Amino acid sequence: MKKVVITAFAVFALAMASTAWGSCSSSDFGVENLDIHVDNCSGRNCPRINITGELVNHCASPAAARVEIEAKNSRGQTVDSVDGWPARTNNIQPGESVEFDFSAMMDFDRNMSDFSVSISESRIW
Repeated sequence: MKKVVITAFAVFALAMASTAWGSCSSSDFGVENLDIHVDNCSGRNCPRINITGELVNHCASPAAARVEIEAKNSRGQTVDSVDGWPARTNNIQPGESVEFDFSAMMDFDRNMSDFSVSISESRIW
């Protein structure tokens, strides 16, 4: 009987810890200093689009998030989209940020006229 009580207690404690840690959501993150601009360089891979920014953790606990950026044309249709985990498989401490550079992930298209950024997922690693 004691084994069952200890096991039940361990499961309860793990569930409580998971709830406390799992309270972060996508809305607890933000993107700051987003810079999207076209580099009209000369060369084979030009012009190219540069996409940089910072992912900020506004959660009360360490966590990570996936950033998604969509490029849209003048009719609001998606031309291209990229996403990634700026901190990779590391958690970002509360109040801290991590820089990202998605420049090499999106190809320039002359139809791009607007961009949107969103946090599509959050996770604790």
